[in-house]
Parts: sequence; structure tokens; C-alpha cells
Amino acid sequence: MPNIWLTGAGVAFSCGLNATLPLLILALADRITSHIELQDPFDFLSSNAGLFILMLILPIELIADKLPQIDSINDLLHSALRPAAGAMAFMAIGSQESGTSAWITGFLGLAIAAVVHAWKMRTRPAITGATRGLGNPYASLVEDTIAVAVTIVSLVSGWLALLAIPLGVAWLGRVYSRIVAGKSRFIRLFSPRSPT
Repeated sequence: MPNIWLTGAGVAFSCGLNATLPLLILALADRITSHIELQDPFDFLSSNAGLFILMLILPIELIADKLPQIDSINDLLHSALRPAAGAMAFMAIGSQESGTSAWITGFLGLAIAAVVHAWKMRTRPAITGATRGLGNPYASLVEDTIAVAVTIVSLVSGWLALLAIPLGVAWLGRVYSRIVAGKSRFIRLFSPRSPT
């Protein structure tokens, strides 16, 4: 039972960073492994139609999130979508175990994804301002990497999510603060200004 809840928390955390990637990974895990068995109606995610929709939406989110100014609009539009994705992911994972309340898992998934999304959304304008937009694609790439890693690790074992979530938070916090403070070596490589 705790394993399901921890797995749901890990995938919901990832949905706060990217609404589509974790759902796509969850759908593929249901489709190609026996470890994840989504129940009706959540098995729609791994149907041909569900996979098609997710793969259609994914490039739009990935590209928009890496463009300065556009990413802030994208974040605003995703203020409902990312928490909803977190709720759906947590409910889908909880559906594998009988007796799990869809209301509780939905609320927890929504809350976790909403907190992560709010952190991301609040930080992005500071990154844009500090780097003139140069840091946006880098921050987005790190967010996508963390979303993929935490989702995969959480699906392998919910207990690993206990380690993956704090590590993801720490890595993301470090990247955000270093970019805003002008200490990111990656950003300075491409910056037209000489480092101070």
C-alpha cells in the first residue's frame, strides 16, 4: 500500500514540472511492462488514442517551455493542466490497488503537482530577467530531465521515490539559484557578457 502512494507522489511531483512527459512514461509502462497495470478508465492513457494524444501534445509543451516570454504564458496556461495531470497520474496509479480512494489520491496528486508548478512558475521570470532569456532553455531541460528521472525511478519502486523527490528538489533548487545568481557555468559559456 505505501508503495502505491509513494509512486503516485513521485509521478505527481514530475507532473508539476511537465504535464505530458510523466503521463507518457506512465502510459508506456502500462503498455510494455507487467509492473504497471492501469485500471479502467485510466487505461485509456495507454491506448492507441491516448498515446497519440500525449505524443501530439508533448512537443508543444517541450518547445514552448524553452522560449523566453512564451514560457511564462505556457506556465500560466498550465496552471490548471499540470495539477490536473498530477491528479490523474496519482489516481491512475492508485487504481491498481483495490480500496484506494480516488478522491484522496486525486487531491494529493493535484496538491503535489500544484506546489511544484507554482515553484517553477514563480522562478522562471527571475531566470529570464537574470539571463535575458538565455537561462530559460537550460532550466527547462533540467526540469524535463528531473521529471523523467523521478517518474521512472518512482515507477520502478515507490520506495525509491523517497530518495528521488528530495534529490530532484535539491538539484532543481541549486540550478535555479545558480542561474539567477549568475553562477551557472553552463550559462556563462554562452553569455555574451564577460563573467564578473
